Amino acid sequence: MSLQASRVSSVIGILLDLSILLVAWSHIFAAPYNKVEESFNLHATHDILAYGLTPKALPHYDHFVFPGVVPRTFIGSLVLAAGSYLPLRICTAFGIIQSKLGVQLLMRLCLATGNVYGLILIRRAVERRFGRGTSALFTLLTCTQFHLPFWIGRTLPNMFALLPVNMATSLYVHPGSTPITIRRHYRIILCFFGATAIIFRSELILLFLPTLPLVLFRYSVPPRFLIPMGLTFAIGSLASTLIIDSYFWNEWRSFVWPELSGILFNVYEGKSSEWGTTPLFTFRHSPLTSLITNVNYFAISNCARLGSHFPATSFPRDEQTNYATPSPMQKDLSIAGILLARLDRAAIMHLISNIIAYMPSRPLLDSWSDDSRLVRRDIPVSSFAREPFAFPLDLSLSPQGTFDSWGSLSNMCKVLGMIHALAFVRSLTTFLSTPTQISPWHTYLTQHLPKLLLGSTPLALYACAPTALERTLLKTNDKANSPHSPSIVRELLTPYVAFVLLISGLGHKEWRFVVYVVPMINVAAAIGAKRLLSFPSGPLRVLGRLAVFGLVGCNITATLLLTAISRTNYPGGHALALINSLPPSSSNSRTSVWIDNLAAQTGASLFTQAHSPPYFNNNNDPNPVSYDDFTYLVVEDPSAHPIEKWDFVGASKGFRRWILSD
Repeated sequence: MSLQASRVSSVIGILLDLSILLVAWSHIFAAPYNKVEESFNLHATHDILAYGLTPKALPHYDHFVFPGVVPRTFIGSLVLAAGSYLPLRICTAFGIIQSKLGVQLLMRLCLATGNVYGLILIRRAVERRFGRGTSALFTLLTCTQFHLPFWIGRTLPNMFALLPVNMATSLYVHPGSTPITIRRHYRIILCFFGATAIIFRSELILLFLPTLPLVLFRYSVPPRFLIPMGLTFAIGSLASTLIIDSYFWNEWRSFVWPELSGILFNVYEGKSSEWGTTPLFTFRHSPLTSLITNVNYFAISNCARLGSHFPATSFPRDEQTNYATPSPMQKDLSIAGILLARLDRAAIMHLISNIIAYMPSRPLLDSWSDDSRLVRRDIPVSSFAREPFAFPLDLSLSPQGTFDSWGSLSNMCKVLGMIHALAFVRSLTTFLSTPTQISPWHTYLTQHLPKLLLGSTPLALYACAPTALERTLLKTNDKANSPHSPSIVRELLTPYVAFVLLISGLGHKEWRFVVYVVPMINVAAAIGAKRLLSFPSGPLRVLGRLAVFGLVGCNITATLLLTAISRTNYPGGHALALINSLPPSSSNSRTSVWIDNLAAQTGASLFTQAHSPPYFNNNNDPNPVSYDDFTYLVVEDPSAHPIEKWDFVGASKGFRRWILSD
């Protein structure tokens, strides 16, 4: 009988684990394209698979063509490329993957699988300590949330750090049953937090710091037991990032430690706010929200000889634009620098910070390309043609783009000066007319975490609340050391809450900086849900079940709504998919595509380049980009282009807002 019960328990555990995996995978297939913040690790993995690891291959890597402000680590991309290589060979051998976008999907599935494994470890730890019912509730809450399942398959640096953090969290939830096992596990927890902070995300040192005194004083682990292994992990992690990243960044004179560079830039130099600061009512009132959601694209095909030049792109409010083919008419177009006046200070600050983040080694006239690496990916820094590269088993491209010079320094200075002057005037007028503020210290607690947790927030708060009223209503006297005791829950949450409070001191706040605490808070929420479902018969039991299932229902509704919105937030990717589906142009054997700013932000990547890579001609004109030799243009503002000269091909609409109609 016990053997049969064990088999049933194993089957239930496998089903719970598979449910987390399938939910994460379904989000990947629902939204297969990427956003600009995922581009570094995505393109690094692409380059490792496409070009290899030899020193001769490095000059073709994306980060050398268009370096950012601070270096980032290649270790996560290297591990992801190694982990996806064998599945890639198998899938291509059986014809499952036949395009570069399929390679991107496979890479994201591999990353999601790794992060799901970390969540599975936490679920199993919850089951061992709190029981199968609590672990099932943890799975239910995790699967019905939006942000964590949606993003664990995306190549953000935080998602590479999430797996070791979750592995440490699983040990923290259930450190073991014997004193020596508990000591070993707490030592591993500290080593994982420290190594992840050294290699992937330096902010995790703020999770290491509050955990260390708990391990030393609350759990009585002696320092002599921690120091040898801790030093080994620290030295090994530091040596790994110094050697690997110095090699990939080709900086042997002064070793590269990406996370130290990030600390110096964001904390020591105080420039974290240059990446953007969040006003109090950001989501509802920020024009940047409208800018990103009012995405409209159109492609222009069959480019004839045309002497006009592409202007800087503005950000229209219309729902869509059109595609057209040029006539022999020629008309110069000037740079629409006045577009800056249409944006308020928050949008300008955000866009300028992205320009700085992805600016090439030489300044560009097209200063409004948020991620010019995506647009000009396959353009070498010198004027030679790139060598062909190939994925395993015939997933290949043959780049032919060439690079000339970027134009005279005086022209670039004039345009950049005009842009900065307009930005300053607009910033000054907005500042005088509308008071602004950076994110208050409680932004994570009052905005980001409730958005990440959804229904888990009230359940976790209930799990932490004193049980005096509950005991009075139930006329019971539970022991303080019960597995579901609020004191145990508060003890589990202590280092994670301290981490959130410590990181709140930085001016630049994003939800992904605190995503590491979501699984642990879900554990607390599952404990709270278990307590609500454990009420004896009567009105309290009905109310408890209504509360739990009502919150889960709200989770599902919000997740379905947010997933539907997110699927429409990648019009750049859909526009490129449309271009890739079109037959080759009969008038030009080589298909070349020009991609504008928001297309690069919302889906364009190296994996969506099915044709020859885009390239840019320069004829020492104030406008650096001409229509010559381009077959397709993916743009957003029809008024900035001679639409009558082009043939309509198609439109890709983006999400603007929900409208409640009668």
